Amino acid sequence: MSLGQDLDKGQPETCAIDVSGSRATQAYERHQSPLIIKEALLVAFFLAGLVVLGGMQQWWLQPLVSSMSPQVLFFGATALTAVADNAALTYLGSLITGISQEAKYSLGKV
Repeated sequence: MSLGQDLDKGQPETCAIDVSGSRATQAYERHQSPLIIKEALLVAFFLAGLVVLGGMQQWWLQPLVSSMSPQVLFFGATALTAVADNAALTYLGSLITGISQEAKYSLGKV
């Protein structure tokens, strides 16, 4: 079997693309999956909600995070990653002002 042959059928794989693009979908159809619009929209709405509503969380996050040592903050952030999204934790951590470099490193925002 030479390079470029399909392992299943022993046929050469089509790699040429027509200028109009009509053969592009035929050549790689088996390597593509349908778009997952629902999941993409869920992620987009989650991130949009985080940006819109996240700023309102600073009033209780600031005193809480500022009172923690960097070690406690690290283990708390590590435990939260099991149930929360890392992007959410990093974004909410970026709202906290006036914390040490070690605390920033513990939150993953350095």
